[in-house]
Amino acid sequence: MKTPLLFVAAVALAGCAQPGVKLNGVSSQYKLTNAVHWESLANRTADDLTRSLRRVTEITGAGHQIIQGRVEPASLGARVYYINSQQPDSAFSKVFTPYLREALIRRGYSVTTRQTNAVVVNYDAKTFVYGGENRTKSVLDYATFWTTAGAIGLALSYNEWTATTAGIAGGLGLIALGPILDYFAMVSDVTNAEVILTTSVIAGPEILYQHSETAYIKPADMAFYWSAYPEMRPLETPALAAEALALRPIRLQAN
Repeated sequence: MKTPLLFVAAVALAGCAQPGVKLNGVSSQYKLTNAVHWESLANRTADDLTRSLRRVTEITGAGHQIIQGRVEPASLGARVYYINSQQPDSAFSKVFTPYLREALIRRGYSVTTRQTNAVVVNYDAKTFVYGGENRTKSVLDYATFWTTAGAIGLALSYNEWTATTAGIAGGLGLIALGPILDYFAMVSDVTNAEVILTTSVIAGPEILYQHSETAYIKPADMAFYWSAYPEMRPLETPALAAEALALRPIRLQAN
């Protein structure tokens, strides 16, 4: 009898030796379900792009700008911008490109339809779908149970209450919980499909800027990001032509 018991103990110990799953920290990401969400994505992209390129020196090293009386190397972000989608025929690109142009113009930057002397902003959208719809249940999944149990608990706590009074109390409790349940519905509304938008500025082998944002999408919306043709290669930002290297003043701040 000892041998089977030892075998069971060994199997149990082997199972205990397996490492558990390390939980990720709490995180959140946007969900894209309509054109308004694409416009917001364009605004976030424009903010990060212009903020980052202001810190990148002009790639020729010959351009200069005057800042508070000092001549300093020009910023790459001072150029005009050219937007290049790597899936230009996709439904997403046909909407996102105008949104991104508009976002840059509203922020005071110039946008062109020609690549010459421009910062070429490439963007690429890739979709992913994960197997199965199984996910950890959220608070919302248990809300009906909790609220019903709460109403019953109220009724049992006060024997002098009538059934009608308990029903009213339960109804008021559900009304009070409404905004909370709405919040959990929003944060738990995840899907098993995502899109990753990668924006980049390159010059030769050097990546001058790159930023990626991941968002949930509906599986049925994945085709909006697809192209009927092979993905285009990103375009390079050209060196600044000689005629564009003149000194240019920048707004001066009063002392």
